[in-house]
Amino acid sequence: MKENYLKYEKGYIKKRWTGRLPIALVFPEKYEIAMSNLGFLSLYESLNGFEEIVAERVFFEEEIRSLESNRPLKDFPLILYSIPFEGSYIRALQILIKSGISLDPQERKETVLGGGVALWANPEPLAPFFDGFILGEWEALEEKIIPLFIEYGYNKKKLLFELNKFDFFYSPLHFGKKKVRILKLVPPQKPLLSKILSEKAEFGKSYLLEVSKGCGRACRFCLAGFIYRPPRVYSPEKLLERVEEIPENSKVGLIGLEFVDKEELFLIGRKLLEKKVTLTFSSIRLDALREEFFKLLTTTKSIAIAPETASIKLKKIINKEIPEEEIFNTLERLKKTPIKKVKFYFMLGLPFEEENDIIATAQFVGELLKRKYPFNFTFSFSFFVPKPHTPFQWADFEDLTT
Repeated sequence: MKENYLKYEKGYIKKRWTGRLPIALVFPEKYEIAMSNLGFLSLYESLNGFEEIVAERVFFEEEIRSLESNRPLKDFPLILYSIPFEGSYIRALQILIKSGISLDPQERKETVLGGGVALWANPEPLAPFFDGFILGEWEALEEKIIPLFIEYGYNKKKLLFELNKFDFFYSPLHFGKKKVRILKLVPPQKPLLSKILSEKAEFGKSYLLEVSKGCGRACRFCLAGFIYRPPRVYSPEKLLERVEEIPENSKVGLIGLEFVDKEELFLIGRKLLEKKVTLTFSSIRLDALREEFFKLLTTTKSIAIAPETASIKLKKIINKEIPEEEIFNTLERLKKTPIKKVKFYFMLGLPFEEENDIIATAQFVGELLKRKYPFNFTFSFSFFVPKPHTPFQWADFEDLTT
C-alpha cells in the first residue's frame, strides 16, 4: 500500500484540477532523497505559483502515483523529470514502464521532458525515450517556458515545436541534433529556499537556502565546479529578503559550494542567529575559513569536510591541495564550538591512484583518531566516477579484478 507522506509534511501545496494544466513533477528516487533536493522543491513551488497549473510530485515507489491526489501518471498530459544523478536514468524509465506509458515517444500521447544537472551534462542515454530536454537553471527558463506549457500543454506536437525554437531545448528524436547551450542567470536573482518540511526527508526538519551557485575551485573530478560556471553569489539584499521568510527557532541548511569566504554568508548568518535559528552547512572549504565563520557555529552540531585523499600526489592531480595540518588546526578550533560530529569524505579509484596513495589516506585517518579529538567521526569512502565536461571525463574506471 502506498504510504501517505503528506501526513509527515508541513507546507505542501494541494490544488483543484478543474480548469488547470496537470503537470507531474517526477524525481526518480525514493521520497526521502527527493525531498532533500532543493532544486526539485523549488521547481514544485514555482510551478504551483501559476494559477493555471497544478503540479504534483511523483517518486520512485512500489506504486507510481502522484503524492497530492494519488492519481496515476497517465492522468498527466505533461511529465517533467528532475534528474540530478546519472544513477537515476534507469529508474526514470522504470517509472514510465510501471505506469503503463510507452518508452517510445512516437507511440505515447504524454509529453515527457527532462531537466536537472545530470541531463545538462549528458542527456544522450535518455534521448531515445524522452521527448526533449530543458537545459538550464529554472530561474532563467521560467518566463520563457511557462507560457508555452499553459498554452500548449495538451498539444504535444505544438508544444515541442515551440520549445525547439529555444537553443536551451534539445530534442534529437523529434528534430535531430543541434547545438545547444545551458541557460543560466547572471547574476542570479532569487535565492532558492525550500518551503516544505517533512519528517521523512533526509534534511526534513531544515529549511534549505541557497547562498551561491557554482564553485571557483575547479577540482578536476567535480562536475559542479565546471558546469555551473561562472560561480555566482546572490546579492545581500536578495538573501536578506529570503531570510525574512524563515520562521524563528527553526533549522536552516545553507547550500553553496563557494560561500564560506564570502561576506554575504556572515551577514545572513548573523541575521539567522538573531532569529534563534540552528545553522547547518554543506561541506566546508578549509582554505577559506575565517574567524568570523567560527562565530556562526554557536548552534551547529555537525559539519562535513571533504579532503578526498591524503596523498600529496593525488591532491595535486585532482587540484585540491588541503594540507593535513590545516585540517588538524581546523579541528582544534572546532573544539571551542558546540560541534559534536565531523564527517570526512574520501574518494577511491582516482586517476593515477596507486596502493601507496590509499595507504596515505589510511594513515591520515589513523593519525586523526590517535589525537583523540572530542568528536564523533564518520568516514565516507566513495568511488571516482568520471563526469562529462571535466578534465577527467575520459578517465578509466578501475578494473573489477583490482
